[in-house]
Amino acid sequence: MNDTMMQSLQHQKHAWALRHEMGFPADHKLTPSIEFGTGGAIDGGIVRELVLRAMERDQDIIYAGQAHAGMSEPHEYLAVMRNQHLIHIFRCRPWSDDSNAPVILVSECGKVAVRLGSDGAFECLAGAPFDIAGGHCRALARIERVAAETRTRIKTHMSQPRASDK
Repeated sequence: MNDTMMQSLQHQKHAWALRHEMGFPADHKLTPSIEFGTGGAIDGGIVRELVLRAMERDQDIIYAGQAHAGMSEPHEYLAVMRNQHLIHIFRCRPWSDDSNAPVILVSECGKVAVRLGSDGAFECLAGAPFDIAGGHCRALARIERVAAETRTRIKTHMSQPRASDK
């Protein structure tokens, strides 16, 4: 595999681990209203594409992008959330209060938190939890641990033949 393919695989593993740690079942598809995406650093072009995708597909999107050069963390996150007539976009950070609770996403401004609801859709909550920095470190450690363990799972899914190939 070349460097680009390896980087893409790392992004996929990270997004899968985030999804898993937020409480989505490992071997089940997401509800049609939710999508996780990965790719390059967040810029105006990426934001535009995500907003259009959210509108066209009627989906909420969590995007894990490669951090800009010089940033201390390998990923940055963007939540694109639908409301009745609006689309809300905010940068966010994974957060966890302990090793058993699902990871949530907390907006960088600290005004909104996103979690998986009991109905399998995202819920937006007003406010932010305590100890943002510590919770972020705990969440990242969990995500990185799961991402490191997902090698064979993602490789297996990537090598599955498409229905049209059978």
